[in-house]
Amino acid sequence: AAQARQIWEGGEPYFIRIWHPNDANAYVEMRRGFQDAVTMNLATVYFDGSTGAILSRSTAKPVLSVQRFISGMHYIQFRHWTLRWVYFALGLSGCVMIGTGFLFWLESRRKRHTQQKLAGVRVVEGLAIGSTTGIILATLAFFVANRLLPAGIEDRASLEVWAFCVVWIAGFLHAWLRRGKAWADQAWAIAGAGLLAVVLNALTTGDHLVRTVSSGLWSVAGMDLVLLAGAVIAGLSAWRLSRKAALAKHLSGSAQHA
Repeated sequence: AAQARQIWEGGEPYFIRIWHPNDANAYVEMRRGFQDAVTMNLATVYFDGSTGAILSRSTAKPVLSVQRFISGMHYIQFRHWTLRWVYFALGLSGCVMIGTGFLFWLESRRKRHTQQKLAGVRVVEGLAIGSTTGIILATLAFFVANRLLPAGIEDRASLEVWAFCVVWIAGFLHAWLRRGKAWADQAWAIAGAGLLAVVLNALTTGDHLVRTVSSGLWSVAGMDLVLLAGAVIAGLSAWRLSRKAALAKHLSGSAQHA
């Protein structure tokens, strides 16, 4: 391991395998970890099992290195918390950009499509809701299923994915069936599911916020805090949307009576 660290200039091995143990031809395979770099490199060193001499080394070629860099940006296994939070913030800003793009498109065409009896706005509004609040709700359903499904159940991972897919499809259907109220409905559901995920994690693992913060388990505490913050934001958004819808209904009724 010391030789591998020297070759990798301080990089740590994450995978060690002994081939043909208890044999004169035994050799050791070591692969470099991904903690200190964005790139999920494929650097591997092979050592003689008896003498510890280096038998061979392998590194990724330029084209494969680019592919492994893209993989590293996707999986985010590097231990650089500042860069991780920047990455998270940029991801959120991209989501906001997509969501506001949907809203601008909808509001700029809503009146004209209603007058001309076109279905474009209704279709796109359903897609917008399902692609924003719907996918958030589906992700929370995945987390909730992860806590509720028994640990030893067969195909547990597949059932979690099914929970995500079923809730996401339901989000689209709900958006088209509850036109005008789906935004608020799904925002309320997000608030409830976010709180439920935090509570279930505390009940099933014992890792409640007091324990995780005091023990320095920041990855778990950070997840809970983000879920709670998201639940609060979703709840406030749902409350404002509900008030806005109620006010619009009241004004519409007053105008008809006048």
